[in-house]
Amino acid sequence: MLADARAITRTSTLMRHLRFGIGQKIYAIIALGLLGFFCISAFQMREFGLGLKNQKQEELKHLTAIAVGMVQEEYEAAQKGTVTVEDAQERAIARVAGARYDARWVFLDQ
Repeated sequence: MLADARAITRTSTLMRHLRFGIGQKIYAIIALGLLGFFCISAFQMREFGLGLKNQKQEELKHLTAIAVGMVQEEYEAAQKGTVTVEDAQERAIARVAGARYDARWVFLDQ
């Protein structure tokens, strides 16, 4: 029984030392709020970066498909015999080299 009383006394002494005043509680709430804000901001920045990376990868896939389509058209023209293989190769190189982006980031075939 005496041991129980000592344990209770130690616990209550510890609780008195850990007791916060109103000012300390307010600062703790502000600190937790800021910590949460920074954690959420870091998560959002990471997700935003991943979204931009995925968007750029998809854009490059589409642009690659357009360039392959240009080369495919010249290949088909050579297969039909309307142009020689050498001319088709030169035209394909010129078309892909001449393709560019305009101000709106649209791939143009010139």
